[in-house]
Amino acid sequence: MPFGQLLLGPPGSGKSTYCNGMHQFLSAIGRKCSVVNLDPANDALPYPCALDVRDLVKLEDVMRAEEEEGEGLGPNGGVMWAMEELEERWGWLENGLKELGGRFSVVGEAKSGVESADELIKERSRGLCAL
Repeated sequence: MPFGQLLLGPPGSGKSTYCNGMHQFLSAIGRKCSVVNLDPANDALPYPCALDVRDLVKLEDVMRAEEEEGEGLGPNGGVMWAMEELEERWGWLENGLKELGGRFSVVGEAKSGVESADELIKERSRGLCAL
């Protein structure tokens, strides 16, 4: 796993803005940088995204499917379900990072406050600094 920064925070706290600024800064000084989106609810990314969890699972799809089955997950429940799906398919993220190749900085973002996301990140994300 490459080294990098992982941004955690509630909606509207500036995670995407920070990732965009960091991508611009690292690019300007000639550092290779890839930005990864681990927020299945974020569909308005202001930066080029090398890996996007929405390619694996989209929050609106989870909520719609659960509603059709009569379960009706809200946004927080949908994010928890999506993080569990990411954990079950962790190889998707590992393979995606390997395909990017070489040593580089990763700047990624995910919602905080979702216990499954926090635990997943703590257990599996060696080499990342959580901000």
